[in-house]
Amino acid sequence: MELFYALGLDVRILLAQFINFAILVFVLYRFAYKPIFNVLEERKRKIQEGVEKSERAEKTLEEAHQKSAEIIKQAKKEAKEIVEKASRTAQSQREDLLSVTKGDIDEMMKKAQKEISDEKKHLLEDIRKDIVRLILLSVEKILQKDMSESDRRVFTEKALEDFNEYSKRI
Repeated sequence: MELFYALGLDVRILLAQFINFAILVFVLYRFAYKPIFNVLEERKRKIQEGVEKSERAEKTLEEAHQKSAEIIKQAKKEAKEIVEKASRTAQSQREDLLSVTKGDIDEMMKKAQKEISDEKKHLLEDIRKDIVRLILLSVEKILQKDMSESDRRVFTEKALEDFNEYSKRI
């Protein structure tokens, strides 16, 4: 103790200061440090939760981006398939229409050829009749006489037979 007196320290005052310091530490710990540490711990916990939520949100956002990219890819694929199907359908319809049109054209050509053939026959028949009449008139002129009806008939039949044979060869 003498050492304390030599240094100019009073043990009672030192003990009182030590007790005061212990009370101060206890009061600060109980009423200041502990609530501050609790607030800091709570804040740390909230920050940690926020970070975790942020990471989950980023992960969810990334998954959403991947899903949207996948949906877009699938939509493009389906659109391409629809376009290809429409193209095939259009090509098929075009071919069907061409087939029907060719059939109609062939039918119209046959009909036109038949009409031309019929018209040709009528024209040839008319020409034959005109030629026979001209021949009869020419013969009458050449012979300068009137033919009797029976002579005319015989001559006409004979001329018609000759002309028909000749026209069939042509």
